[in-house]
Amino acid sequence: METQKKYEMSGAFHDPNSMAILLAQHPFHLDSLLALAELYKQLGEYQQSVEWLERAIFALECAWHPSFNPFTGLCRLPFEHDTNKNFFYALYKHMLHLGRRGCHRSALEVCKLLLNLDSDDPLGALFSIDYFALRAEQYEWLEHFVDCYNSDTSLWLLPNFSFSLAVSRFYREKHQERQATTDLGMTTSIHLLKQALMLHPAVLRKLIDKAPIKEDADWGRIMKHPHFKKATPGGPSLEHLLNLYVERNYLIWRVPELQAHLKKAASAVLEAADEDTGEIENWACARQETFSSDNNEYKHLHLSEFSDMATPMAPDELQNMMFQGRGREHNDDREAALMNLGGRNALRVFIESLLPWNVVGADLHGQDVQELMARRERDGEEQD
Repeated sequence: METQKKYEMSGAFHDPNSMAILLAQHPFHLDSLLALAELYKQLGEYQQSVEWLERAIFALECAWHPSFNPFTGLCRLPFEHDTNKNFFYALYKHMLHLGRRGCHRSALEVCKLLLNLDSDDPLGALFSIDYFALRAEQYEWLEHFVDCYNSDTSLWLLPNFSFSLAVSRFYREKHQERQATTDLGMTTSIHLLKQALMLHPAVLRKLIDKAPIKEDADWGRIMKHPHFKKATPGGPSLEHLLNLYVERNYLIWRVPELQAHLKKAASAVLEAADEDTGEIENWACARQETFSSDNNEYKHLHLSEFSDMATPMAPDELQNMMFQGRGREHNDDREAALMNLGGRNALRVFIESLLPWNVVGADLHGQDVQELMARRERDGEEQD
């Protein structure tokens, strides 16, 4: 408990210096490990971030009860219990790191584990699992998952699954062509993609801009049609999900064959709209009924967590973020700290100065770092 109080004090003052000292004394303190992993990620030091994160996962694994085996599929771990949250955070961040390193099959398995531990999906694993399944070429598994997953909302109504199912079917059709086989019972990828564009027409403009897709005369004609030109998400929840899907999956749509397939499906949607068969209106009603809330139910899912292109925060920006609220008091502490460098170990001062958040000679509590280090050395001597 005393260790946790020290960590909370460091966090309250945005003080990674004392957090690092805390970890030197308690190498497997989970909150500190996860906090430093996030700090190094924001600084662009991804290898360091992964090392801290893997140490946190190792600490969690060592703390497992002998009867706890998450790989049987029978274990449940409610996220609502505070003691369980760090386990979810560590797994989720590990999944993101695996994805950024190109280990998509491993990321998919971690994503499955997150969903299995708590089906309420507190961290939004459902909005990444389709991407990792496609990148890992687990097409049949993805379709089986959508058919069998028990949810209050049919998964294929969500924008990520409606489009990912079409992409999955596209690659399965290509595989069947190479094998000279045909499954007559399968709905074609064009039909699935057409349904997705009727259900979520606002995705098309976002995909074209993000991928990006080069607009020719055909694309110009398609985007000028009222069905796509006037398309709106229809609510804050759906708007957020569309942005998450495009940010997570836009790389998949850079394949020229898939772009041509998308154009073909969009043209088919225009034909249906011009014929006025009522199909467009039916899908619009389904969209409105599914996402009827005026509140953003997914605002806890941050867009930055769905991107493989992590943008590191500049050291001065990170420092300003950590020192927010200190203001003039912090500047006074810095000036006073410069007077306390006499007698300091030169190598130690140099190493501390390399840290972008470092205030030379003083930590963020206004205490002298030399005093903290001396206290740490005294504690070590007492333990010996």
